[in-house]
Amino acid sequence: MRPLDRFCGAAFLKSNGVSKIFQLEDYCSTITNVDDNVHVLLLIRSETSVLNTIKTFVNVIDARKQVVNLHVIVVPRVTEAFRNLFEMEGLCDLVTCTELPVEFLPLDVDLISLEMPNVFKELVLDKDLTALSLLASSLWAIQGFFGIPHTIYSLGGCSKLLSELMQNQESFEKLAHDDGDSDVDLIFLMDRSEDLVSPLLSPLTFQGALDDHFGINCCYMEFNPPTAASNTEERKSGPTILTLGPEIEVFAQAKDLHFAQVSEFVRAKLQELDEIKESKSGLKGISDLKSFVANDLRKFQQESNILKNLLAAVDMVIAVGRHTRVKQLQLEQSVIARCSYDKSELTQLENIMCQQVPIETALKNIALFSVASGGLSSGDLKLVKTRFLHCYGYEHLITFSNLEQTGLVVCNSDPVTKKLPMFSTWAKKLGCLINPNVVADGSKFDNPYYATNGTFCPLIYKFLECICLNKFEEVTKLYGQNFQNRSIQSQSHRTGKKVKSIIVCVIGGLTYLECAILRLFAVKFSVNVLITTTCMINSKKFLSPLIERIDS
Repeated sequence: MRPLDRFCGAAFLKSNGVSKIFQLEDYCSTITNVDDNVHVLLLIRSETSVLNTIKTFVNVIDARKQVVNLHVIVVPRVTEAFRNLFEMEGLCDLVTCTELPVEFLPLDVDLISLEMPNVFKELVLDKDLTALSLLASSLWAIQGFFGIPHTIYSLGGCSKLLSELMQNQESFEKLAHDDGDSDVDLIFLMDRSEDLVSPLLSPLTFQGALDDHFGINCCYMEFNPPTAASNTEERKSGPTILTLGPEIEVFAQAKDLHFAQVSEFVRAKLQELDEIKESKSGLKGISDLKSFVANDLRKFQQESNILKNLLAAVDMVIAVGRHTRVKQLQLEQSVIARCSYDKSELTQLENIMCQQVPIETALKNIALFSVASGGLSSGDLKLVKTRFLHCYGYEHLITFSNLEQTGLVVCNSDPVTKKLPMFSTWAKKLGCLINPNVVADGSKFDNPYYATNGTFCPLIYKFLECICLNKFEEVTKLYGQNFQNRSIQSQSHRTGKKVKSIIVCVIGGLTYLECAILRLFAVKFSVNVLITTTCMINSKKFLSPLIERIDS
């Protein structure tokens, strides 16, 4: 329901004839009775694993000899793999299947997303390019609002294909207000595979840390604050759902702060509220009191509850695994700063796996070691692979193979690896790794390294910096034909002017850490940046589609 809540919500559905709403898995596993001649709408993603659940539901209905009108609505579109398996399972004659082509969902005033979590896997592992077609039409719709840019830059193979799809749409469709002027100067498209380090790092921005610890799904976060855990009634009612959208003003101010600043910020806001309440306590006259209760009291209570929940979430992040988190940050920063690892860090990686940490955490560290160092040596790769399979089961051989095929785990002696720009090469040449001789303090909160404690700046920031400063020489040397720009003839008269607005699109997922850095870029260069992506991710969401689920 979370993506659905961003554009309609349960109240709208119920007012239009929807009597009951269930989670698909819960409904199919606990089904006891379905009325005859009702319409059941199953709103699903185009994931083949869901088809087993649908088939089970159909078999239950069929066994009871009930007449049910079953409709499958696939969001945002039916992929070729889904269509083929749908036919193979024999569901075509039993179920009607249609698409709901939902495009970008608004997550913030400057952030929109398709919220399609499997795009990286589909494009890189499955070689299924279906998502690019939807992304192209979604970006075209955005241009319908803001106009056509004068230049489109693309970094990566999928970005190049996306640029071509957008060009095809330009030739077949004409925008209603395409009068040669536009509110957008540039569009920058980037493959997630061009910067695999950013989604593997532990984010130190407030929003990034909350997403990493609790998970944020379309601006909603579920967690159990300590007060709820001690209160029986609140515990029975389920977890607290906290809205973290742009409509929550205090969170909008705090979301991109370094995590170390947040407690002080929230406590200062709580103190401000207390002072305002105290000033209102001296009100004289019935009319003043009525006005305060009618207009201000509820607002104060809501803000106070939000601040207390945010403070509770901060305390929970700090309290849970404090020692483990510090060691994890030190390991990440050491490997990234040196673009290599030593034997003691390899031993630490083995210990992490032996401790049976969640599989996503183990894979995150394995991938980080490989990507940051330009690949593991053949001996280390064999050692890590063996240890991983011993700890998590031989059935995850497919999982490890998925990481190898997507370039997250590679051998440094592989000829294919040597053809690509290594992390150490592009990170050093483009300035993604901090230079202590140039930047005095990388942990200051006003530079692009602050979100990783002064260790690393995401590639997307440095690329946009090169574009705005017209420094393409180093980029062209590094990436060759992998980096391209396409000028649009109808907008050629605007080329060469100062860049004022940019649309950024990351194909395969974007982290909240990168969002914070992009907002910092917008402030530093005085440009408007609209951030678009296929999905908001953290390390767990990024790696989860690549893990072979044995129970599926």
